[in-house]
This record gives sequence, C-alpha cells and structure tokens, in this order.
Amino acid sequence: MGCTGWTAPASQGNGTNVTIKIREYSGNVAAYDRYRLDFNSYGESLKLWDGLTDGTEAVAKVWVYNKQGRLVDTDTFRTGTTQTYNLGTPDGSGDVPEGYTLRFELSGGGITCGGGRAWWGRA
Repeated sequence: MGCTGWTAPASQGNGTNVTIKIREYSGNVAAYDRYRLDFNSYGESLKLWDGLTDGTEAVAKVWVYNKQGRLVDTDTFRTGTTQTYNLGTPDGSGDVPEGYTLRFELSGGGITCGGGRAWWGRA
C-alpha cells in the first residue's frame, strides 16, 4: 500500500481542497482505495472513508493555523465506515475562518500519509 494525494483550488471561494488516499496496488495498473480523506474548503467539511472491513479505522489528524501561522486547533477523527465532519474552531463558532491554513494527515492499515510530506489546505 502507498500514499497518494493532491491539492486543488476550490471551485467556490478562495480556498484549497485536499484529497489524500492510501491505495493498495495489484499488478502493474490496478489500484484500490483503502482509506481516503477529502477536505472541501467551501463549508470546511472533512469526509473520511474506510474501505476495508478488517477492524482497523481510518484516522485523520487536522491542524488549524491562523493567518499569522500560529496553531489554533488540532482535531483527530476516526471511522470504520464513511463519515463527513464539519470542521470547527476552539471558539465553538463551527467554522474555520477564511484564510486559515489546515494541515492533514491520514492513517490506516499501519500506513501514515503526511508525516514526511505535508498536505495543506486553506479555508
């Protein structure tokens, strides 16, 4: 299994969307998504997906930095299925302010994506 992912400009607003996948490769061409994280900057939602029924969970860690680059929040999300989360902030407002930066890490099946290569998005 291995990590893959990308960031892309959001279709709405000025944010940056993020997708991270842990994929299992079979042969030269086939790849199967086993764990997946999707961050949508419009509405600050995080979709976490676990494609295996082996008893392990997909785990997403999220760090939120303000416009000055100071860490203001950390969260960990876990699921054995598929769940969507609305990301909030420590003040309880339920929204990550526009212009804040988020760093993501995805783990599952003994593999962590994000330790050596950071995945960054923007609200």
